[in-house]
Amino acid sequence: MNSTFYTDGSVLHQNGYGGFAAVPIHPDGSADVDHIISGSKASRDIQEMELIAVITAIRSAPKTHAITIFTDHKTICDVLARDTRAKCEKGRNSNQWNQLRQLCRTRQISLNWVRGHAGNVGNTLADRAARSAAKAFQLQLAPAN
Repeated sequence: MNSTFYTDGSVLHQNGYGGFAAVPIHPDGSADVDHIISGSKASRDIQEMELIAVITAIRSAPKTHAITIFTDHKTICDVLARDTRAKCEKGRNSNQWNQLRQLCRTRQISLNWVRGHAGNVGNTLADRAARSAAKAFQLQLAPAN
């Protein structure tokens, strides 16, 4: 069995509100819009949100499934495909990089890059869900007038 997701992260830079999302894809290739996974946290770091989106997608899949993830964050795909992992795991977002590395050791995961904002339906849905999560977080924490 296989689980497929489109993932994305979003950051509202001016205030440091971050959002992330994973859109499950049905076997026929259509998006499962009823089961989009999203969340938010205080962050000004888009890479952190992108990593959390990928980690969230992997953790949501049954442990017996192979996992295919489409992301518009090329660095995530590149780092995991090459031996540049050590540098990332010791730098910015080292906690998330280490979590992803651990998941890659225990699961069958395929990470695929897609061009962002290029009309890909899955990527567009993930982008909108991540941005919505960041905006909802901003509204939740905004001071009342």
